[in-house]
Amino acid sequence: MILLVLGVRGAALLADVKPLTLYQKTARASLVVRARALEGSTRRPPLQVLEVYKGAYKGGILFIVPFAQDYANPKPWLQRESFAKGDEYVLFLTLHEGDSDKAFRETQGEEAREDHAPESLFVCLNASQGVIPIPPEGAPALTEAVTRFVAILALRQHDLQADALRGLLSDRNPYLVEAGLEEVERFDLAQAADLPTILSLLGSSREGTRAGALRVISQIVGAARSEDHDVRDRREVFTRIVDRAYNDGAASVRKDAVHALAALGGEGVTAVLRAISERDTDQDVRYQAQIELLAHPGRPLLKGDRP
Repeated sequence: MILLVLGVRGAALLADVKPLTLYQKTARASLVVRARALEGSTRRPPLQVLEVYKGAYKGGILFIVPFAQDYANPKPWLQRESFAKGDEYVLFLTLHEGDSDKAFRETQGEEAREDHAPESLFVCLNASQGVIPIPPEGAPALTEAVTRFVAILALRQHDLQADALRGLLSDRNPYLVEAGLEEVERFDLAQAADLPTILSLLGSSREGTRAGALRVISQIVGAARSEDHDVRDRREVFTRIVDRAYNDGAASVRKDAVHALAALGGEGVTAVLRAISERDTDQDVRYQAQIELLAHPGRPLLKGDRP
């Protein structure tokens, strides 16, 4: 019974915890490097530092102190890091602080000594989340993204950072585009002028890009309605969202499109939501449409809108 309760509690916690975005990892890590694994060890694997993107490291080799699950205070959303000998990774690191409790160290008749110099010991940010394998193809896109993030974070003024993040939406690098969408959504930075660029992202082959674009569109059109005015070229916006709601191959994207339609409001929305609530092949999408239908009649209508 206790194990069952812990399992249910862990599942609930896991559902509530979102993994760090690539931009967040870059912001929170004190050291970001490209490194090659010299061993596949799970104890304290050595990695050769090939390039430093953020922070400073004078040594050529660093060691990772692996994540150890504390079952008295479990964190099921964190998984132990793994490395394969010869493979390269982008690592998001913080310096290992050591264990102040020496009671469990192996002393062998004297105070235990670390195997490696303290300044060479690091922990990965949020365990495995701090390790990104460098893909065989597209490696420059990943490393360019990290470099750009470091440059944006170096901007001291928030308005300059906001403009730089919005500027990522029109980049050709998919890592930068998705990171831009994530941060623009998280800080609600999008402006009406960004709408044409974001609409163009609905044609992306990447599911995450299409979903992120729809969530940002929801913010833009929702802000417009709260000020009692409609977005420019509403018909085109409506048509593009409906296309994703009906035709996208990913249920998660269709669900985000349903929410975007409800945020847009106005003529034609109720009929589309009703059709999706009855016909979509995915239960979660149908349910989302039903929820939005219940809320939609209570939304303030713009002049000329038809309920």
